[in-house]
Amino acid sequence: MINYPSIYSALAASSILGYYCSSDVPVGLKRPYSNETFFDTWSYQLGEYASKVAYNWRHSALIPWGDVSSAWYPVELYRKLLSEADDHSVTIASIGFLDNLSELLSSPGDIYSPLSGHDLVKAKVEELVIMGGAYPCGYEYNFYGNNSTATAHVVNTWPGPMTFSGSELGVTVYSGARLTVEGPVGDPVKAAYRWYTGYNTSRSSWDPLTVLYAIEGRGKMFAYADERGHNYVYPDGRNEWLPGNPLYPQRYLKLRMSETQAGDFLDDFYLDTAKRAARRSLAKGNLGNDIKFQHQPRQAETRSDHDRGSGKAVPFHTLQDYCSNRWLISVFSTFQIPYPFFRKKMQLLQSSVLAATVGAALVAAVPVPELEARDSCTFTSAADAKSGKASCSTITLSNIEVPAGETLDLTDLNEGTTVIFSGETTFGYKEWEGPLISVSGTNIKVQQESGAKIDGDGARWWDGKGGNGGKTKPKFFSAHKLDSSSITGLKIYNTPVQGFSIQSDNLNITDVTIDNSAGTDQGHNTDAFDVGSSTYITIDGATVYNQDDCLAINSGSHITFTNGYCDGGHGLSIGSVGGRSDNTVEDVTISNSKVVNSQNGVRIKTVYDATGTVSNVKFQDITLSGITKYGLIVEQDYENGSPTGTPTNGIKVSDITFEKVTGTVESDATDIYILCGSGSCTDWTWSGVSITGGKTSSKCENVPTGASC
Repeated sequence: MINYPSIYSALAASSILGYYCSSDVPVGLKRPYSNETFFDTWSYQLGEYASKVAYNWRHSALIPWGDVSSAWYPVELYRKLLSEADDHSVTIASIGFLDNLSELLSSPGDIYSPLSGHDLVKAKVEELVIMGGAYPCGYEYNFYGNNSTATAHVVNTWPGPMTFSGSELGVTVYSGARLTVEGPVGDPVKAAYRWYTGYNTSRSSWDPLTVLYAIEGRGKMFAYADERGHNYVYPDGRNEWLPGNPLYPQRYLKLRMSETQAGDFLDDFYLDTAKRAARRSLAKGNLGNDIKFQHQPRQAETRSDHDRGSGKAVPFHTLQDYCSNRWLISVFSTFQIPYPFFRKKMQLLQSSVLAATVGAALVAAVPVPELEARDSCTFTSAADAKSGKASCSTITLSNIEVPAGETLDLTDLNEGTTVIFSGETTFGYKEWEGPLISVSGTNIKVQQESGAKIDGDGARWWDGKGGNGGKTKPKFFSAHKLDSSSITGLKIYNTPVQGFSIQSDNLNITDVTIDNSAGTDQGHNTDAFDVGSSTYITIDGATVYNQDDCLAINSGSHITFTNGYCDGGHGLSIGSVGGRSDNTVEDVTISNSKVVNSQNGVRIKTVYDATGTVSNVKFQDITLSGITKYGLIVEQDYENGSPTGTPTNGIKVSDITFEKVTGTVESDATDIYILCGSGSCTDWTWSGVSITGGKTSSKCENVPTGASC
């Protein structure tokens, strides 16, 4: 189904289908159509490709050259194919504008089905996969560029599951260069890449990744970044991921492997499929002539960093002010001729994959010069850092003195920014909630020069009450929406209360030290790492001296804490879970760590009379010493921050592993305490647990099979 109403769109698609031995696959073309073809500010030879593909491979096409009257009307073809499909068996992949799908939703019953378009989609479509939007929010051309009303209609009213592939997913996954060099003679996709990008040059891979997910699912390449919210499109085409469960499941994608690995995978896929297609086409006599390319230079004002023949990837810049109405965007979203694995996609058509090859117009706006990032910036004040951060790809913070009551604001950084703390970072005194530091963005690296330190001077606030009264104390470091990023080697001293508040996806924290040892007498609620509503968080090699949880996971999935050292606090905790909007903790591993001189060793705590889930949590190779209250504790009785002694079973604690949790507690402490609600603690694995030195509890309840108390 093609949204861009040019005859060359349909002819090129038909030619490629024919070359890839799938000429029986029908093509839908939006009406009214024209004989326009695509020109941009590049030269004709390198920029436009649809008409040249259509002409040079016209003998492979089912649609006759120059006559597209036999192409289907898109809505009619949708309705025909859906009516013939089994219920909930069709996947639609959209890689352009959503006009055709909007018209499908509004279509009445016809000769193919008496159902309305809305009801037909609801009955037949298993999943709609959309390349469009920016996540968690922003502007993206497929959504706003042509008909934002149609976009909003589809996204906001689609009666079934949807998965979104955002502009951020494929922008730095580069592919295609190898196909232009190693692809078989006469391949139309090879030729299209060479016309469009040049020889041995890659481009961003938004659309191939989207279609690949539609065919293969998550596999080893993809993960769901968020499955608990839903997408909403505003009238101007801006989208935002909102909390709350929709009527039908929604999620957006992120990569599970590195961008380089993903690009290599696509290149291998392209070449393998192209070579197999060449063998089939040769057998059928469809092999076209190889095209002689005249490598004309691009105009000076467009993509001057292009380096033909080097294999260098051409960058496609997207400059956005997320969650606002201010934007500047440079996105390539062209009519997409099918990629080399299109053949495989078509083979799956009868196996219930419906590929919507949706057209779009190319937008090639050169980034505004004054917004382009400089290589490096050094700031000596918080105000300068806040005002100048958008102009930098590397930010050095040199001996920053943050004024009282202000945040060192490093939010909404340019993608790929590196932040370096240099010298000593300090903060003025004021009673307020903070945070003292806030960092957000995608592919951000936060690190520290040798000898540098970040000192909260928490003694000015410490009064023994923490967040439960007394002085109002600022939280320290907000890592919210710090996605696909890393924090490495920071040395943090004397946080007034909580250290890191983490609410991100795919964040790695490595070799971070939080030293609140000076607060032993008066410091309170100085949690080191609080994790909530996050996925794929890894904390490796943390060293913590504090007076509360070393780690507290309140919600989230795929979280790892390993090689940690926790001294003086409340130990390694899951919870408290319950009483929030997000009450699920799953797929957590806490391993190879030491907890010393602390109230508790390892702990799971859930809220009294709340609902939620704690599942697939592993405590492995944990060594305890000097524990003053509980070595291992699971309690389902928390209310208003304190245990009640009466457990409830609304939160299921299942598939829990305690393996090689060993060590000693003080003589007046309790070795192990398990207080579960009736039937709520199940499927536990208990192996090599040996905690000694303290008392045996007589108050354990509903201890699951295999565990001991």
